[in-house]
Amino acid sequence: MNTAIFQQFFADCVGSWKTEGTYHYLTYQEVERSRTEFTVNPLTPARQS
Repeated sequence: MNTAIFQQFFADCVGSWKTEGTYHYLTYQEVERSRTEFTVNPLTPARQS
């Protein structure tokens, strides 16, 4: 199995990320907002195997 695509995916994920979401609950006439910040660090060689 070629794992290069997986290695590239994890390399592309490294960095600081922010995500925001808005949820609408029409039956309750409510709006909920969320914000998440997180950091992805590179995998160490020991965790890559």
